[in-house]
Amino acid sequence: MASRPWLSLVLLSAAAAAFGDTSGFDAARLRTGTFTYRDAVDGKPGNLSTSTIARLPDGTYRFTADIPAFDQSWETTATGSMGPLATTLKMRTREGRRYVMTLKYAGSK
Repeated sequence: MASRPWLSLVLLSAAAAAFGDTSGFDAARLRTGTFTYRDAVDGKPGNLSTSTIARLPDGTYRFTADIPAFDQSWETTATGSMGPLATTLKMRTREGRRYVMTLKYAGSK
């Protein structure tokens, strides 16, 4: 299946929006683990994807998603109050080349 760059942008935008106002958020309340999802296409069961939420030893959190149907994956690390630290998106272009985009945050920038 061809990669869908718009999906990548949606995922990254959603992650950035989630990190906007972090006042009062406590990631310790998140359920950690691996979660499996099945998408739907035209009302029919589609492919599986997985997401993980993990608390790291330093108190930060790692969020990952693997979407094999689109040959995409992403990883985000954030503070316990959901302040973003870094995000990496990996995908294959329509031409078959691997593409990696990494964002590193410094405060709100």
